Amino acid sequence: MANRITRRALMKLGAVAAGGLLAGCAPKVVEVTKLVEKVVEQTVIQEKVVKETVVVNPAAIQGDLIWDTFRGTETQGKWNEERIRTFKEKFPNVKVTFRPIVAGQQEAYGKMYAMFAAGDLGDCVSFDPGLYQFRRAIANKVIMPLDDLMAADKLDLNEWFPIFIEMQKYEGKIWGLPSWGWAGFDCMVINTLDFDKAGITLPKPDEGGPSMDTIGEWARKLYKKGEHYGLEMYYMDHVLEVMTRSFGGDVLNKEGTKCLLYDNEKSKQGMKWMYDLAVTDQVVAQGEDLKPEGQGALVAGKLSMYTCGSLCTTNAALAVTDKSLCNVSQFLYPKQADGRFTNALRCGSWNVRTGSKYPEAAYQFTKHIAGREGSIGFNLFGGNGGLTRPDIFDALEGANPMYAWFKAPLANGMVINEPANSRGTEYTDVLAQYATKLMDKLNPIPFEQGLKELNDAIQKVLDLPMQ
Repeated sequence: MANRITRRALMKLGAVAAGGLLAGCAPKVVEVTKLVEKVVEQTVIQEKVVKETVVVNPAAIQGDLIWDTFRGTETQGKWNEERIRTFKEKFPNVKVTFRPIVAGQQEAYGKMYAMFAAGDLGDCVSFDPGLYQFRRAIANKVIMPLDDLMAADKLDLNEWFPIFIEMQKYEGKIWGLPSWGWAGFDCMVINTLDFDKAGITLPKPDEGGPSMDTIGEWARKLYKKGEHYGLEMYYMDHVLEVMTRSFGGDVLNKEGTKCLLYDNEKSKQGMKWMYDLAVTDQVVAQGEDLKPEGQGALVAGKLSMYTCGSLCTTNAALAVTDKSLCNVSQFLYPKQADGRFTNALRCGSWNVRTGSKYPEAAYQFTKHIAGREGSIGFNLFGGNGGLTRPDIFDALEGANPMYAWFKAPLANGMVINEPANSRGTEYTDVLAQYATKLMDKLNPIPFEQGLKELNDAIQKVLDLPMQ
């Protein structure tokens, strides 16, 4: 396994990118040669990547900004502080104060809404479409559109994957730049040793996967009662999205106003596939079956595969301590009829608070943390999966070749359908509660009854007004 990029590499990335930008009263046109350090098997290789022309008048931009964020706050490379330092080198007349929000992400949103109501929310914040908070923040005028600032800056939005820019749009305007972004729970994270022993030939990790019937057969074949589990599933929105989409259905309609789990036959097929494995055949680990579960069970050789996504694959590979017990890989779900990868692309958003005294400075800082160097560090040091830009993969693959597997599903995947009323925690909590009840093998309920209860509980939340 290749090693992570060193903290020194990240510092150099920021310093080199900023080094050509000189403070002055008139705009400076400078050529910046960016260097990327790739770490491959303990060897650091410098590679010239691109030259680009930057036009900027840094001294003309002034401000005293506050950055309120819960993103990347627990970071071994101090990503947040590095972003502030390198921004100060570019824009010497802008001060950025970092105020970490120490809370879980849903709790953090509640704090930020309260801070906004009290007039104490910072200039640079994050309300994520991928976690169903984006539209609510817009409706409550917490964040401002960035179209005019982007136009004046001539920002090239093609630097990011188009799908993640689309997710920054609402009501005809752009409200942020991508922060984190990935293909959701788009794969099964697997221990290839189990499949080899069973004589199962696996697809390549970045190609369309096997049929759902085949995956079910593998789960049953790899299961050994009381000894080993072939499959573990998580009963949450991420998983239900890809399972239903694998059969041509979905959890929600595109408008985010109707639950499709019960009335849509293709969605129902996906739910029945899960139910048969978990409840009827009882070959899926749940409850006290595995301790630890998921990644821990996989690397201990007690589990063959579990539902997750690209970030889980890289993290599981890093967790392996005994290669005789586990070799981590992945396979994707079957492709859609139109050739798209079956996933649920979701992302975060770096935003500027409505009413900021320094909107131009706040926009420039938002662009700084969402840019190439910021995104590389966000992945490798910030503890996040910000796979939002094609131009970061050379550095990411240098740290871990597995990142090459994730490009195709990002470029040709499926966007999530957000609940139109953006009631993030209510929607996700109700879905998880009733899906877990439906799939409970210890207290089984008839499939039709349990699915109807799940569908109706979700629809009840969708029918509520936006807060």
